[in-house]
Amino acid sequence: MLENIDGNSWKEFLSSPTPVFLMIGKTDCPACDKWTEELTAWFNDPSSQDYKTKIRFGKLALNTPGLTDFKREHTPWLKEVYALPFNTIWVAGTKVKTWEGNGVDRLTNRLDNVLLPVTPSQES
Repeated sequence: MLENIDGNSWKEFLSSPTPVFLMIGKTDCPACDKWTEELTAWFNDPSSQDYKTKIRFGKLALNTPGLTDFKREHTPWLKEVYALPFNTIWVAGTKVKTWEGNGVDRLTNRLDNVLLPVTPSQES
């Protein structure tokens, strides 16, 4: 499920003990709407089941009233956002991955790279 994140929920969402995916967009962004539709279709597909049990998914529209505190706290990296939708992955309250655009394959690839546990063969 894609949670709608607003001025009252963003802090709790980003600091969740569960890793989170946050899509940043605007309410008047056609590319953001397309990405939302693609994510919604993916959520209804059985292939997303493993991700849905391990990760929270959210969407934040920057032009929604009440996000002043979010914008102030995250200005250093938000000012570098030039294209929407903009995607972020957070682990234990820390932003660990960002990218522009859409695509479930791109999303799952990044989730797998960021969230898969390191196996002994990967540690060397």
